[in-house]
Amino acid sequence: MTDRDALVLTLIRGLEGAALALDVVDDATHQQIGGLLSPKARRLLAALTAPAPATPTAEAAANDAPAAASEEAPEPPAKKPAVFGVPAAAFVVTSFDDLPEDALGAIASFSDIKTLTCIATCRALRDACAKLSPRLEHSLVLKRFPLLTTLEISPTGALAPHELFRTFAGYSDGDSRRPPRSQPTTALDDYTFLLEFFLWDRKTKNKDRSVFVTTGTLSPGVGAQPTPSFEFTIPGAIMDDAARLRRPTSFKARIVATRQVNGRLQFANLYCGAIEDFDEEGIMFEWLEIPANPQNAGLQWQLRNDIDNDMYCQPELRLFWAAESDRFVNRQSKLQASMAFWTEGGGTEVMSLSDACLCLEHYVGWSE
Repeated sequence: MTDRDALVLTLIRGLEGAALALDVVDDATHQQIGGLLSPKARRLLAALTAPAPATPTAEAAANDAPAAASEEAPEPPAKKPAVFGVPAAAFVVTSFDDLPEDALGAIASFSDIKTLTCIATCRALRDACAKLSPRLEHSLVLKRFPLLTTLEISPTGALAPHELFRTFAGYSDGDSRRPPRSQPTTALDDYTFLLEFFLWDRKTKNKDRSVFVTTGTLSPGVGAQPTPSFEFTIPGAIMDDAARLRRPTSFKARIVATRQVNGRLQFANLYCGAIEDFDEEGIMFEWLEIPANPQNAGLQWQLRNDIDNDMYCQPELRLFWAAESDRFVNRQSKLQASMAFWTEGGGTEVMSLSDACLCLEHYVGWSE
């Protein structure tokens, strides 16, 4: 309940008490009470106790019709009696905020002493706190966080006490638990994966020529936690070229991700590696880490320490080119690009969908 609500409730109770008192006292006491009140208080009480105008009936409306010219003019209506010696026509009901102190005191005097004490206490505390702020707020912040007493922070400094409390609250509890994991703000279908096969001359260390380019489609996956991956459809002749042109010219694959940010197309390099092995099931490419954002110095520092100590969990893009199926009339094959972690000790852990989204959103380096 606000101070205003408490005041209104008190005034209503006071008016109820005044109404009961007027019913049990005589006319002489009425006049005595009226003489003790201020003019504004008398006008307020008279306005609140004045009788409401009666609703005219149909018979009364007919009687009030204009009289004929020959008839006598009707007598003017009787004026309402004065209350406490003040004409009723002068009464105007105003807000309680406009009442003088003596009127409020007269009305509140009919209320319960406990209610009146609470109102006075609340208003006094509010006024006192307003005078002490922000000095009071500053002292409360220092009491809550004793470490801040070692700093010279003025109560009227650039940082307000409530801002100081909010800023320091997250660092003062000594909570050693890990912070909650970040959540991605984008989905995998917000990205487009591009694949390029090209020939790499081992002698000149230069790109020879591009063989094939295509766009991947997001794989729906299976199970409760599907593996985040993109699939590329490859014509059959391209696999023949890959098997024939292994050395001294290397057959390499490049994966580039694209996204739209504020109407601007951005690119990020995810993979560029050569064929590692052949078998009956298909072609395996090199296991290479996803390039991190080169602009993030803190991330590069962490990755370098992980590598130097051989204790890391680096994100990688795994490429597997499945062998052609004999059931296809038109020869084609599928290359799958899956996101995974290369963990300490040489293990492999497939990324969750959330990790894959976070990796693409924050880990890789995007073009401007």
